Amino acid sequence: MSEQNKFEHVKLERIKEGNYAVLSIIRPDKLNALQNQTLREIAEALETVSQLRRLTEPFFLEEDGGRDGYTKREGTDQGVITAGNFRKLSKNV
Repeated sequence: MSEQNKFEHVKLERIKEGNYAVLSIIRPDKLNALQNQTLREIAEALETVSQLRRLTEPFFLEEDGGRDGYTKREGTDQGVITAGNFRKLSKNV
Protein backbone atom coordinates (compact mmCIF):
# COMPACT_ATOMS: atom_id res chain seq x y z
CA MET A 1 0.00 0.00 0.00
CA SER A 2 2.69 2.46 -0.81
CA GLU A 3 3.34 4.23 -4.03
CA GLN A 4 6.45 3.84 -6.14
CA ASN A 5 9.47 5.75 -4.82
CA LYS A 6 10.65 8.61 -7.06
CA PHE A 7 13.70 9.58 -5.00
CA GLU A 8 17.29 8.38 -5.08
CA HIS A 9 18.40 9.07 -1.49
CA VAL A 10 15.15 8.68 0.43
CA LYS A 11 12.18 6.36 0.36
CA LEU A 12 8.67 7.69 0.96
CA GLU A 13 5.93 5.20 1.69
CA ARG A 14 2.37 6.37 2.15
CA ILE A 15 0.36 3.86 4.12
CA LYS A 16 -3.24 4.57 3.21
CA GLU A 17 -4.87 2.19 5.69
CA GLY A 18 -3.06 3.75 8.64
CA ASN A 19 -3.20 7.29 7.22
CA TYR A 20 0.50 7.92 7.76
CA ALA A 21 3.76 8.06 5.83
CA VAL A 22 7.19 6.57 6.45
CA LEU A 23 10.25 8.48 5.24
CA SER A 24 13.58 6.63 5.27
CA ILE A 25 17.05 7.69 4.21
CA ILE A 26 18.39 4.91 1.97
CA ARG A 27 22.13 5.51 1.78
CA PRO A 28 23.55 2.69 3.93
CA ASP A 29 26.82 2.67 1.97
CA LYS A 30 27.30 6.30 3.11
CA LEU A 31 26.00 5.62 6.65
CA ASN A 32 22.92 7.68 5.70
CA ALA A 33 25.02 10.84 5.64
CA LEU A 34 23.15 13.95 4.59
CA GLN A 35 24.23 15.92 1.55
CA ASN A 36 22.44 18.58 -0.48
CA GLN A 37 20.55 16.11 -2.67
CA THR A 38 19.43 14.14 0.38
CA LEU A 39 18.18 17.30 2.08
CA ARG A 40 16.34 18.41 -1.06
CA GLU A 41 14.67 15.01 -1.35
CA ILE A 42 13.65 15.02 2.33
CA ALA A 43 12.16 18.50 1.94
CA GLU A 44 10.31 17.46 -1.23
CA ALA A 45 8.99 14.29 0.40
CA LEU A 46 7.76 16.22 3.46
CA GLU A 47 6.12 18.77 1.18
CA THR A 48 4.43 15.96 -0.78
CA VAL A 49 2.98 14.48 2.40
CA SER A 50 1.85 17.86 3.73
CA GLN A 51 0.08 18.66 0.45
CA LEU A 52 -1.85 15.41 0.61
CA ARG A 53 -3.21 16.28 3.99
CA ARG A 54 -2.56 19.53 5.75
CA LEU A 55 -0.60 18.50 8.80
CA THR A 56 -1.86 19.54 12.18
CA GLU A 57 0.46 17.20 14.09
CA PRO A 58 4.24 16.97 13.71
CA PHE A 59 6.35 14.10 12.45
CA PHE A 60 8.35 12.30 15.14
CA LEU A 61 11.72 10.67 14.67
CA GLU A 62 11.64 7.04 15.72
CA GLU A 63 15.22 7.10 16.97
CA ASP A 64 17.80 9.65 17.96
CA GLY A 65 19.11 11.50 14.92
CA GLY A 66 22.83 11.33 15.63
CA ARG A 67 25.65 10.62 18.05
CA ASP A 68 25.03 13.74 20.09
CA GLY A 69 21.29 13.62 19.45
CA TYR A 70 19.13 15.54 17.02
CA THR A 71 17.14 17.12 19.84
CA LYS A 72 20.21 18.33 21.65
CA ARG A 73 21.85 19.80 18.52
CA GLU A 74 18.82 21.51 17.07
CA GLY A 75 17.11 22.47 20.31
CA THR A 76 13.79 20.85 19.45
CA ASP A 77 11.73 18.72 21.79
CA GLN A 78 11.36 14.98 21.13
CA GLY A 79 13.11 15.16 17.75
CA VAL A 80 10.08 16.80 16.12
CA ILE A 81 10.37 17.50 12.39
CA THR A 82 7.63 19.21 10.45
CA ALA A 83 7.65 20.16 6.79
CA GLY A 84 7.77 23.80 7.88
CA ASN A 85 10.75 23.64 10.21
CA PHE A 86 12.78 21.18 8.11
CA ARG A 87 13.63 23.82 5.51
CA LYS A 88 15.00 26.08 8.26
CA LEU A 89 17.04 23.26 9.80
CA SER A 90 18.48 22.09 6.47
CA LYS A 91 19.90 25.56 5.75
CA ASN A 92 22.27 25.06 8.70
CA VAL A 93 23.75 21.83 7.31
